[in-house]
Amino acid sequence: MAALVLQTLALATFLMPLEAFLCDYFPSPLRSQPRRQQDYQDAWHERNIQQRHVFSSLGQKSTASRQDTVKERLAQEWELDCYSRPVVGEDGKKLWELMVCDSLGEFRAVETMPSNMVNSRELRKLVEKVIEDAPVKPRVIRFFRNAMFNMVSLALKDLKVRVVPSRSTNALYSWIDEREREVYAKLPGYDPQMRDSNDVFGLREPEVMPDGLMGDKYAFMCLPVSQFLDGEVNYENSGIGRLFQLDASLPRDEQVQGLVIYSSRAKSIAAWLHSMELCFIKANFSKRIMVLEVGIDTQYLMATLNDIRRVEAQIFEQGKEKLGGVHFLALQTDEESDGVEGFFLLRERKR
Repeated sequence: MAALVLQTLALATFLMPLEAFLCDYFPSPLRSQPRRQQDYQDAWHERNIQQRHVFSSLGQKSTASRQDTVKERLAQEWELDCYSRPVVGEDGKKLWELMVCDSLGEFRAVETMPSNMVNSRELRKLVEKVIEDAPVKPRVIRFFRNAMFNMVSLALKDLKVRVVPSRSTNALYSWIDEREREVYAKLPGYDPQMRDSNDVFGLREPEVMPDGLMGDKYAFMCLPVSQFLDGEVNYENSGIGRLFQLDASLPRDEQVQGLVIYSSRAKSIAAWLHSMELCFIKANFSKRIMVLEVGIDTQYLMATLNDIRRVEAQIFEQGKEKLGGVHFLALQTDEESDGVEGFFLLRERKR
């Protein structure tokens, strides 16, 4: 089985104990009882390795049975957006639409809403119509907009589906971007200044990472876009996590930047992150921290950034920018592991 080469980001691979950085950012009494009594003075270990053969279990493509099972599940996970579009009609009113897709991006439905009928009752009628016409009924519906939280929550109440406010709606993001290029931009009354921004809840200050999410070390690494486009990273070999289809027009030789967390509890951490709706990871350079974002309004502090870490974080963010925010988080038991216990392909949507 051919091993998958995961390339390091900087001059060397750095493995960083996570807890040391949290103590730097949250001094006593917030962290008055450190989880371990350990000297972190030499937390960074330079390895002088340009490429590492890890994730070797990613070297094979997924079996048909496993892929079919995952596709059945994702077809039942829907992503919903009810919002105005960057188009003004002849009546001077904004175009309002309900957009619904499954997490595979294969099932899609669009319903136009009169601007004077944008309410929970009308939205519920439209959603019920989409469900009735759909070949596969949903068991989960995710939505990401702050401004529509109350209306959407009320409209979907008692629909016998699990309603999840979440920014983990990558199929929907891709479709919205596609419609803005291919549909709205060609309509009379299109105004690019009216394009929607990152409309999510006002984010709170980063919280201390819960004990259950704490790993031992992490490293910045990357994978070629071609590994994703060719199906070499798939649900058969990525453990617990979440994937989505990358845009086929992305350069195959570009690198998808990512982070690997090492922990003997890697599988448990992956399961917890999955249940918490992991959205994306980002560097906040003004505060010199790495932040892990989950759900719709929660941030957890992953690490602080000293001058060396900041350089790698800049490469990480530059790589994200090249690929429209795409990146990944992987979880392994240790640096010598051949496979991953969890793998999340992520996207930070920037407008």
